[in-house]
Amino acid sequence: PGEEHSLYFSSIVVHPDFRRMGVSRLLQSALDVLVAELRRCGILIVRELADVLSDGGERIVTGRGYRFVGMSGHGTKIMEKTCLTMA
Repeated sequence: PGEEHSLYFSSIVVHPDFRRMGVSRLLQSALDVLVAELRRCGILIVRELADVLSDGGERIVTGRGYRFVGMSGHGTKIMEKTCLTMA
């Protein structure tokens, strides 16, 4: 508790039969709830990192405030979002 941590996730993938139905948005909302719950437990997430596999994934995380920070060793884009601190 009280220490700062980073949250990393690699690919949130939605099956093609369920795309364009808001599933990705629901999964991202669940991630927001998780981060808020961790904060209530004293675990401070100061940044979120996403390993983006597709152009669609990049559009989703860019729309949520992530920015490109570099390429991974396996050729995907690493995106980062800085979170608010408790200070």
